[in-house]
Amino acid sequence: MILHLKEELRRRCREEEASEADGEGNGLFCLQMQDLGLDPSRHAYDCLVRAVVSQRHFKDGMEILKKMKQNNLKPLDSTLAALSVSCSRALELDLAEAFLNQIAGYPHLYPYGALLAACDEMVR
Repeated sequence: MILHLKEELRRRCREEEASEADGEGNGLFCLQMQDLGLDPSRHAYDCLVRAVVSQRHFKDGMEILKKMKQNNLKPLDSTLAALSVSCSRALELDLAEAFLNQIAGYPHLYPYGALLAACDEMVR
């Protein structure tokens, strides 16, 4: 069930992105979430961002973050951490650091380690 939901959310994100690229996007992302039985909340967006960036699609995660901000929803620390890790993997170090700087107090070291590993990779 959860895997199906993740796949459905990914598919709808891609459709929304494609329609916006064609100039036909009409901001139905929240309605699509509601169609799936999800309230467009910080937690729903957090799950969506983490599902999308886990497949190494940091740009898709950035688009979701943009929609989240358009709906006046502040991202959770876990959302910012997931985006930071994804940006680190894509060697987008400035973005990764910017997300880490927005985190209030994330108790896990993984996002910081991912950034340091990416810095090390850039040096090589």
